[in-house]
Amino acid sequence: MAGCIPGAELAPDQGDGTWRGTVKVRFGPTIATFKGEAALDYDHAAHRCTIEGRGIDGRGASRALASGLVEARAEGAETLLDVTGRFTVTGPLETFANAGGVHVARALLAEFSGNMARLVAERAPPPPALA
Repeated sequence: MAGCIPGAELAPDQGDGTWRGTVKVRFGPTIATFKGEAALDYDHAAHRCTIEGRGIDGRGASRALASGLVEARAEGAETLLDVTGRFTVTGPLETFANAGGVHVARALLAEFSGNMARLVAERAPPPPALA
């Protein structure tokens, strides 16, 4: 799931449940690279996963916090994924984030959702053969 995060480049898994790496985000004319970590918490019984991430930009002056929730639910014969999230930036990039932050957050969530849908489709069992 961590690989579905747009602009993310993940470091090798260290097996501790924390994913480390970088995320590139465009704020207007600026592209910031945040180095940080994300933790995923799965609740298999509830078909839910929470994501909490934080990072510091390459210049060390701005910080980003992100959180998300992915919930799977059945609707007829299909499985729907509900994705919600929050994204905040502090420091010098905050001005750019505030000016277009809603658009940035929506674009990131939309891309994340699309990546999740592709991942689920790739891992879905093949449909039963017709006789």
